[in-house]
Amino acid sequence: MFSKPNTVVYLRRDDIIIGGKKINPGRLSISQELASNLEIINIEKFMQTCQNFFETNGLSKKKVLLVLDSSVVFSKSITLEDAKARGIYSLLESFMQKMPIQKGNRALIGYQIDDTLKIYGTNSQLYDSVVDSLQDVGIKKIVAITPSDAYSLDFNAKSEVIINGLLTDKTIRKKINFSTITPN
Repeated sequence: MFSKPNTVVYLRRDDIIIGGKKINPGRLSISQELASNLEIINIEKFMQTCQNFFETNGLSKKKVLLVLDSSVVFSKSITLEDAKARGIYSLLESFMQKMPIQKGNRALIGYQIDDTLKIYGTNSQLYDSVVDSLQDVGIKKIVAITPSDAYSLDFNAKSEVIINGLLTDKTIRKKINFSTITPN
């Protein structure tokens, strides 16, 4: 059975935003000395900075949905007809090779919507470091790690509307969850 999250941790290229039920919204800026171009520069300092932020903002014992902003996720849409004609494995391999991410840290997941295959890829080291930092402060559970682009939400809306939409959506976290895959 899937758990329902009560907290959103929203990871963007230059910051981490938190919000949810019974938690004050917060924002942590990620400096260039910690991470740059989707690569972590100083993993120990990055994780310590995240841990301090999560602890200060009371994320202990929370059920967290980690959402990856489009600024940290590569995506591609392919028609199923094109995928069959060109070979799905060939297309996936080509997409993965184009991601400027070190081999072994390339996380790739796909999702079919009608006659289209949507592919998402990101640096697993980035989200794994955030997950490890959350676990170190004693969260209850990581419910899912999902790309923001997969949601049918207007991310320009009020933050309360966005957070509520992310927390209540069950479909995306069940079908597109980076925590269920092994990076290549």
